[in-house]
Amino acid sequence: MSQIRLGDLTIDRVVEGEGKAFFPGYIFPDADDAGVAAEKHWMEPNFLDTYSGRLLQGNATFVVRRPGMVLLVDTCVGNDKDRPSSKTWHKLSTDWMDQLNALGVQPDDVTHVFNTHLHVDHCGWNTRLDGDRWVPTFPNAKYLFPKDEFDFWANPANDTVTGTGANDGSYADSVLPVYDAGLARLIEAGGRGGDGAFWFESAAGHAPGQLTLHMDAGTEQLVFTGDLFHSPLQIARPEWSSKFDVDRSGAADARRQFIAKHGDADSMILSAHVCTPNAGRIVTEGGKSIFRLLKDL
Repeated sequence: MSQIRLGDLTIDRVVEGEGKAFFPGYIFPDADDAGVAAEKHWMEPNFLDTYSGRLLQGNATFVVRRPGMVLLVDTCVGNDKDRPSSKTWHKLSTDWMDQLNALGVQPDDVTHVFNTHLHVDHCGWNTRLDGDRWVPTFPNAKYLFPKDEFDFWANPANDTVTGTGANDGSYADSVLPVYDAGLARLIEAGGRGGDGAFWFESAAGHAPGQLTLHMDAGTEQLVFTGDLFHSPLQIARPEWSSKFDVDRSGAADARRQFIAKHGDADSMILSAHVCTPNAGRIVTEGGKSIFRLLKDL
């Protein structure tokens, strides 16, 4: 995604990785070959690889800047983290920070960090390794955590959750150090941040308290969706919930409500796992909702 400029606001992406990922039937247990084939005409080549049949997915941080504000939305996996359940994410060493610096943003410049939810691939760069300690990467920032999910992981009974919904250590190494440093703000749907510049709405289902972030930018409403959908395929088929959703029925309901509200509207959708160029809209074509990149509209 090239930089988006809307008045005094800019949006950039710092990409941790992107490319061919899961087969649709792996991540969406209810998907079927005929259903996927029916969406190929708009899914290819941006969201579905023509030759392998794999979904094209990425993981990135949105960097949103306005005078007096540098907001990071979701902070990927992070470097040096123990992630034993994923070979791809275990002990990463990427140029994420170099990319951020290349935008002219230093850690001390960041004013807000928002995690749509607290899974390992959305909060990792909240902290960095300092000797043998995890410390907040952005010492001057307000870190905005969904309260319901923070409370979920704070409950010792959930500390041993494995498989779907596991945090794989991210609460201990990427959330608690921030909270203990006094930098965390626990937020709920309907709340506002940045002196009222942005607000939060519920997208629970994938995670217990997942939130979307909304911001007015002139004629546009920006919406950062986190994992409300893992692939644009779920815009056409909202009933296809991810195997990683803790509440698959709730996640499907959240998508339907979101599509009804933002379909055919002046809403710029910025999703955590859509590859470059990323930004798009939900539009109606052929009697159903699909996702179109801004460059294709």
